[in-house]
Amino acid sequence: MNYKNFDETKYIYILAGIIFLVSILLFAWFGYQTFGNKFVQNDSAEDIKKIVKLEEEDCKYKRKLDGVCVELEKDIDPKIVAVMVENNLEAWPLSGISKANVVYEAPVEGNIPRFMAIYTIDNEIEQVGPVRSARPYYLDWVSENGNAMYMHVGGSVDALDLI
Repeated sequence: MNYKNFDETKYIYILAGIIFLVSILLFAWFGYQTFGNKFVQNDSAEDIKKIVKLEEEDCKYKRKLDGVCVELEKDIDPKIVAVMVENNLEAWPLSGISKANVVYEAPVEGNIPRFMAIYTIDNEIEQVGPVRSARPYYLDWVSENGNAMYMHVGGSVDALDLI
C-alpha cells in the first residue's frame, strides 16, 4: 500500500467535508436571513388581520356574487352574464377569463375541462372566448345567481331543452 497516496486522499476527504459543512452553514444562515424573519414574526399576520377588520368596517354592502365591497345597496345583487369558454390546451390563449368575477371549471365529454366565466353587467370586457357549448350542470350553477344571461354556442340536448 502506498502511504503517500493515502495521506493525500485523507486530506482531500477532510477538505471536502469542511467545504460541505461551511456550505450548509452558509445556506442555513442566508435562508434564515431571507425567509426566517417572515415566518417567525407574527406582526405581519396581525397587520393583515387589522387591515381585513378595517375593510370590513368600511364595507357597508357586499356583492352576493363574489363578496366584493359595493357602495350602494342596489349593487348587492347585480345582473350577470355567464359565458361558456373552452379550456383545452389547443384553444389557448383564452380571452377575458382574468376579468371574470367568478369562474367555474368542470370536465365535459372526454374529460376536457371547460370554464363558465361570470361577469357583472357593468364589467367591460372587450373579448371572451373561445365560446363553447352549454351543459346542464353549468345551467344549474348559473341559476344559483338569479336570472342571468347565458352565452354559449350550441349545447347538449339536455342543456338546450333546459334553456
